[in-house]
Formats: sequence, C-alpha cells, structure tokens
Amino acid sequence: MRATSILSQLGRAATQGGVQAMLDAHGLRWRPALDPQTPERFTDWFALPEQGIEFGFMDEAYLRAEEPGLRGRLPMLFHEVIFYNRPPCHRPYSQALPYGLDFAFGRAQVQALLHGNGWPSRAHRRDVWDLPDLRLIVSYGVGEDTIADVICCLREGPWPSLDTSVPPHPSMATVASLLGQPVDSPAFRQAFLPLGVGYEVERLGPELMIDLRQEFGFDIHVGAPPAQPGRAAGFHGVFDSITFYRDRDLDARAWAGELPFGLSFDDSPAQAFGKLPGRPEEQHETGLGGSAVWRLRSCWLQVVYSTLDNLVWRVSLFRKELLPIP
Repeated sequence: MRATSILSQLGRAATQGGVQAMLDAHGLRWRPALDPQTPERFTDWFALPEQGIEFGFMDEAYLRAEEPGLRGRLPMLFHEVIFYNRPPCHRPYSQALPYGLDFAFGRAQVQALLHGNGWPSRAHRRDVWDLPDLRLIVSYGVGEDTIADVICCLREGPWPSLDTSVPPHPSMATVASLLGQPVDSPAFRQAFLPLGVGYEVERLGPELMIDLRQEFGFDIHVGAPPAQPGRAAGFHGVFDSITFYRDRDLDARAWAGELPFGLSFDDSPAQAFGKLPGRPEEQHETGLGGSAVWRLRSCWLQVVYSTLDNLVWRVSLFRKELLPIP
C-alpha cells in the first residue's frame, strides 16, 4: 500500500472502512483498543518489523482535547505512522516514501528538499516540519547520511479557550524575587492572587503542592523548613519552585504569561539554549526528551524539552538553595 494512501487515512476512526482496509492490506487482524489496566495511556500501537512500518492510534477525546470525561468512550483514531529503515530490527519500508523522500537521502539533502515548502521547522537530533495537517519527523542514521525513519503524525489539539478573560500573570522578575519567601507573605499572595493561589495555600495538603496546571498551566512546590522559635501557628512554608507548562503537557493548559529570558514553548532545544546565559550545569538526553539546568544569580532554571518534536515541554525555577540535578 502506497504511503500517500496510508496518510489519507490519518484522523479517521479505526472502525471506518478505509482504515480497516489499510490494516487488512498489511495482513493485520489486530484492531486498536485501550488497555483498562493502564487508564493513563490513550494510545495503541502495532509494529510490523518485516514490512518496515508501525501504526499508531489515539483516543479521539484525548487527541482532540475534548472533555476528559469522554476519554475511553469515543473511537480510536489513526493518528501516526512510522516508515522504518532500521535493519536488522526493522526491514526497510519497500514503497515510495511521502513528500519525495528516499531512505538514501542524507540530512542535508532532506533539508534542501523540504525547507523550500515554507513549512515551520525545528532541528535537533531530528528534523521536524509542521505541515498544515500533520507533523513530519525525519530521523537519521549514523553519520546522518541516510534516513532511519519517517514519522507522520497528527498534532494533539489545544485545550479550548477559557470562557473568561485571562487574569494578569506575574512577571518573571517578580516570580524570581519571591522564591524562598513564605507563601503566607503579602508579596507572594498579591503576585499570585489573580490566579487563585491564595485559596490553594489555605488548603495545602501533605504533598505541599499547589497544582493549577489545568486552570493556568503552572504548579508550585512549597518547602517546609525546620521549625523555628517564634514562628506563627499555621505557617504554610516557603516558595520552593514553580513550573510552567506547555499546552497539553501532563494535561496542562498552556502558561499564558512570559517565560524567563524570552523562552517560548515553540523553541527548538537549540533556540532555547541560545537564549540562555552560558552552558547548562547539567544536561541529559534520551531519544524522546531531555533536561538541562542553568545556575542563575538568584535561582536555578530548568528546561525540559522533547527530542522527538523538538519543542519545550516545561520551564521551572527553583530557589537557589535547591539543586534540581539528579
């Protein structure tokens, strides 16, 4: 089955005739389903190493950012396909690749071919292009002189806009200045009052976390320092750290305020690193994600990013007494 015919099925339900015919054409009697034993997972996959292809399906409610209560009740949608050239694990896909690509192309040739289309792109370990209807990800072999795999996938939809106006968000200068301060302090409460933090402080549980990811795209960790003579009863702790989330990361709504040093969630790792001062103190990467930490004058800054989509997932600030390095 041609790659172009496969791509034409993206976004369609697993029960639709075209998707069923696609799976049948590859000899598959398997049909996607969610695993009730892992309710936190909303995808199902089937790889065919001998044919050099893998099919991915995602719960429609999760993919489209529908009401979370609908998850598991709507169809599974065909959302991703991977064409492999990774022997001996995967035999090379035998049909023509989409968008004029060829497994024999090196990275420079791929970039020359695709950059002329005007699609937004990001480069790191892989090259990523955001087409109007899908995301195209190209990985390379050793030496970057051949293509190792081509991923075509649908992007997760954004959360719907809030019905109410977005309240004022504190500046990064204000946030950084409050690190280490008591969360009971007037300055802390004033800075975060429009975002409902005052109410959350009063109901802090033993986990000492203020979780407003789904409302405003951030969470705050509160430190509980040792008891000190004269401390007032009901003291809730100090402002240890704050994390700002990309839309849909850990089901969060996107943080709508500014980020440190002009960072953007749409930055590639290289773009993000170029905005930050000097080299990171620590950096760790895998084939899917990475993390880097910078020591700033008044605090620590951590960037967690995707090495698959080449995007920033989240940004954290930690008070200087803490060290977020494993």
